[in-house]
Amino acid sequence: MRESGSADRGRVIHPMRLTHQLEASQEAPHQARVAFEPLRQSLSTERWEDLRLLVTELVTNAVKYGAAGGPITLTAERFDGHVRVDVVNVLAPGQAVVTGLAGAEGLVGLGLALVAAWSTAWGHEHDPAGATRVWFELDAT
Repeated sequence: MRESGSADRGRVIHPMRLTHQLEASQEAPHQARVAFEPLRQSLSTERWEDLRLLVTELVTNAVKYGAAGGPITLTAERFDGHVRVDVVNVLAPGQAVVTGLAGAEGLVGLGLALVAAWSTAWGHEHDPAGATRVWFELDAT
């Protein structure tokens, strides 16, 4: 079911799933937090704040390392007492794939370290066409 109204354009909500597409821009982290607002009532206050911070970090990375103005697709899904969030974007031309938390210069950034520390599970996937998916799961209680 697609919600109507200009504020909800692009957002698809199912009973346990929410999907939203953004354009990679400076406004994208804020737009991602707004897009996930429907999840607020289904999470504890602590988990809601954790989710908002981790989404902000991953969308910020998608803007920083992704193709300028390119699409960022967000998905959140509630299941079995957990919530899973996926952030998918296309890397900017020539951008190296970040495959972990530490690089030759040390810690790549605080965002992935927070995701690793605060989530119950997380990971990343890359395809040859340049799409990157970073996901995490949180206990929803």
